[in-house]
Amino acid sequence: MNSDFFNLAGYISVLLWVLVPVVWLVYGITGPRRLLCPIALVLAIAAVMLAKHNSKNYVNLIQPDRTEEIAAQQAREEATRKAALESLGQDVSDVRFAEDTATDSLDRAGLNQDDLKYMDAITGSSSPAWKNEKKSRSAGGADDGSIEAAVGGGNAIKAANSDVIDEMQEETPVTMNEKDLAMANRLDALNLKIIYCLIALAIVMVIIDYLKRANMHGKESFALPIPSSLLNNLTPLPPVVERPEPADLAQLIKRGDSFVYLTDNKQSASNVPESFPCIPFSKKRVDVLRANEELATIDNDFIFETLWFGRSSFVVDSAARSEQLVERFIELLIKRKETRAKLKQTVHVIWDIETPMPKQLKENFSMLAKATGFSLYLNSKGSSTQQSTAA
Repeated sequence: MNSDFFNLAGYISVLLWVLVPVVWLVYGITGPRRLLCPIALVLAIAAVMLAKHNSKNYVNLIQPDRTEEIAAQQAREEATRKAALESLGQDVSDVRFAEDTATDSLDRAGLNQDDLKYMDAITGSSSPAWKNEKKSRSAGGADDGSIEAAVGGGNAIKAANSDVIDEMQEETPVTMNEKDLAMANRLDALNLKIIYCLIALAIVMVIIDYLKRANMHGKESFALPIPSSLLNNLTPLPPVVERPEPADLAQLIKRGDSFVYLTDNKQSASNVPESFPCIPFSKKRVDVLRANEELATIDNDFIFETLWFGRSSFVVDSAARSEQLVERFIELLIKRKETRAKLKQTVHVIWDIETPMPKQLKENFSMLAKATGFSLYLNSKGSSTQQSTAA
């Protein structure tokens, strides 16, 4: 194989796109990671940039090698000249002079005008150079030894030297025979096609990886309001999540979900902002309503329906009211399950109370949550839930 098919940039581009499926293989073995798929996309983009540089500045500039064609043409011309000399052998003079050229053996005086033109055409000569110079001098031409000639000759030498230097400074073009040149062009086109396909696949892999990690705690990144049904099809969200760290309420809102935060800590309840931005860097916000221990202000059915349609989120700052709310939710979820109704966006019930949720209540809620699209988050340490005060 000819090593001159690509330049260094071209071979580096091949190495980079070969690494792309290697990164995907590692991804398939280790599972979703935040950086693996983006790294594969970066490698593919770098590969296409180098491949384009190789194509534009190297492969497209390769010149076909005409050495064999030129040699064959010269051989044909020589054969034609010899054949012409042989056909005019009777007109060749046997007398040779020291000043004669290779074609002066022909008796030009014995040739007619047409033969002279034909012989000049195939031999590429007419009168000898010394004869032309003699005629020029006898006709009153410029004296070669004059000052003007000397000056002109000096300028000509300088110009010739300048041309030589310019040619030396130019990069010698790469030449190949027709077969290798065609192969270089095919490999260049194939290299670009492979990289374009890998870039398209890399973009798809980045999207799929992002969606799969959205329901993975600690691996998610840059929450967006994407339908929870789509996320749950790729990575099912557990109906019950028990973790010592507090839930990130702002992250839940940015996902497009809603929540009801149940706590017995007045300070934790007051730390929850009045609203959250629904998507990153957006002015549109989702309100967080307060439900105190009394049912007169906001009843449990209103909280359930508001959460079901994702209009607002809620904070309940009473343990007794929180347990009543969960019991009412179970009654309403039973009816929704019978009609096979299911949420498009997950509703998170966050239990951040010192007293653990009763076991039977947790089991009943978890069975209904999986069928209807709810999620129960239990703070196992009973610590305050982390709140975001971002504007």
